[in-house]
Amino acid sequence: MANELTLVGINDMYTKIGRPGVANKERVWLAVDHTVDPRNYHEPKPSALIKLADEFAEETGITDYWRPNTTIMHTEFARQRAQPGQIVIGADSHTCSGGGMGALAIGLGAGDVVLPLVTGQTWLSVPEVLLIEFTGEPKFGIGGKDIILHVLGVLKRNTVALDRAVEWRGPGLAHLSTDARFAIANMSTEFGAIAGVCEADAQTARTMAGRAGHKDEGLYFRADPGAEYADKYTIDLGDVVPQIALFPSPDNCKPVAELVGMALDGAFIGACTTTQEDLILAALVLEAAMKAGKTPTPLAKQGQRRVTPGSREIIAYLKEHGLLEIYEAAGFVVGVPGCSYCLGIAADVAGDGEVWLSSQNRNFKNRMGKGSIANLASAAVVAASAFDMKVTDPSPYLSAIDPSRFTALRQWIQQPAACHSSSPATSSAPAFTVTEPSPVLADPSAPVEEDPRLSDQSTWSHLPASVTGRVQRFGDAVDTDAIIPAQMMGCSPADMVKHGGRSDMSEDESLGIKAFAYVRPEFVGRVREGANIVVAGAGFGCGSSREEAVRALKASGVVAVIAQSFAFIYARNQPNMHLLGVLVQDKEFYELAVESAEVSVNVPARTVSCAGKSFPFTLTTMEERFLQAGGVEKLYKTFRECRVPMNSPPTPHHFPFQPHVTIQSPQKCR
Repeated sequence: MANELTLVGINDMYTKIGRPGVANKERVWLAVDHTVDPRNYHEPKPSALIKLADEFAEETGITDYWRPNTTIMHTEFARQRAQPGQIVIGADSHTCSGGGMGALAIGLGAGDVVLPLVTGQTWLSVPEVLLIEFTGEPKFGIGGKDIILHVLGVLKRNTVALDRAVEWRGPGLAHLSTDARFAIANMSTEFGAIAGVCEADAQTARTMAGRAGHKDEGLYFRADPGAEYADKYTIDLGDVVPQIALFPSPDNCKPVAELVGMALDGAFIGACTTTQEDLILAALVLEAAMKAGKTPTPLAKQGQRRVTPGSREIIAYLKEHGLLEIYEAAGFVVGVPGCSYCLGIAADVAGDGEVWLSSQNRNFKNRMGKGSIANLASAAVVAASAFDMKVTDPSPYLSAIDPSRFTALRQWIQQPAACHSSSPATSSAPAFTVTEPSPVLADPSAPVEEDPRLSDQSTWSHLPASVTGRVQRFGDAVDTDAIIPAQMMGCSPADMVKHGGRSDMSEDESLGIKAFAYVRPEFVGRVREGANIVVAGAGFGCGSSREEAVRALKASGVVAVIAQSFAFIYARNQPNMHLLGVLVQDKEFYELAVESAEVSVNVPARTVSCAGKSFPFTLTTMEERFLQAGGVEKLYKTFRECRVPMNSPPTPHHFPFQPHVTIQSPQKCR
């Protein structure tokens, strides 16, 4: 999976390795959604990105190309393509949305996605698994967004889920539609997880049965009795109340009731996390509020109330049932499908200092636009708050909605088993078979015949034995929006000059001069003065999948990044893009590695030295090999004959060295 923005990195890598073609044109999903809006098609950047996507789709012959503003990439993929048991690799951190359908859907960087795109293979170190068991039944009007914000508020982001896969299951799951599960899986990445997989069940089977196609390959897995987990938590859905995640973190959650009256400048309902079910409920909240006498207050600017459905299919459905008219009557401007305010780089950008309530999934600094202040909530909460532009509890309006009407309206794609009744309905469930996985595992004790090219120093000499520099110090949860703002990616020559560069700069050079542009403008200048080692806390590189974050650091002159932990996608992007990143756990190191302290990294010895003391660090064999090779591009060029079409019979892995765990997936999972 990819969008037009991540396609830039994919296409760049694809060109560097010789544009070899794709392994299976029927298993590539490309949507143009991040930067485009009919209001900006004429501008140089979106125009160039649309042209790139058009040409890439035509050249490769892929069958799932969604042209500009037809769908947010994850929306129709989950509704039309994702199947239980599939492995989905996407160049976007919210690829994990497919987990709502029981797929192992994982976001990676653009260069990382090129490998399965052209070879049909990728590598994964099997993660630990966190179990979240849902019990109880949610109250009417509580959806997937409320539930995931509740989880984030209780368990916090980048803690128990960091670098783990999350398994969402339990008796409470039967009360959640596949739309609600989508929202929960979608924000598993905000939780810090590699993926979030809802156990596929009768609910999933109902949704699959309603499709025109892509419904016969589902594999319904179950955990073995007594399965061991890295950690387990229980969430009672009956305890969930409407939440707001306050700026600037998705886990800074408080009940809406505690924030009533907070002033707002804008209200946005949309982004990939906002499903058709959410849009229906929000429209009914607006309708109930207007029947109770509410009218939208005048606003200084048009578009401060905006609803952006996730696809044209959803827009058509809302229009057919008179729901778009409700939004318009309540003062909302209806936008075309796209990321809109959630990313703040197309036509919709929040202003400096503006306070927004949004049903999107991220509220990091500058996310909706430079200086913007984003707060997250469900679409129902945003709808209730949009009339007076003050946080409003939707409960009175929810109680005025006829549940049977809501149930009837949300039956189109997904068929909820228990529409807020006391027991799940099972009589109409299509038959499905629980499948026992039977992967072919490599024998870790078997001798591995080493490829002779591994001893060729021209291939494996790109990682220096040591690097030395001074520290630039950062804290926990430094996100990729901070490292390289989305507004700074893919700039035109004029923009490069505007930001202090040259009009003839390469893309990497242009990224390099803009690293930490919004949050630490002096960063690049200090790197050039020798402060070229970044030292950070936990969760460095969280947020978006953009490999441009690594490229920006590398191009700025950074020689190493040292942290207590890295976000999963960012951690893979570092060796792929040939930037040394190491993990140091000793707290004393972080006490000594203060701003401007001198640090030395000894790679063969696996030690970091600071203030006369030495500390061990971890670097896996896989990461070291990628770094020695000079990154994923050089690795592919050396071992390009490993290409295996996706429709070929299962074969042992072809990587030139052994990852820690090797799994050959069953044919249907590929």
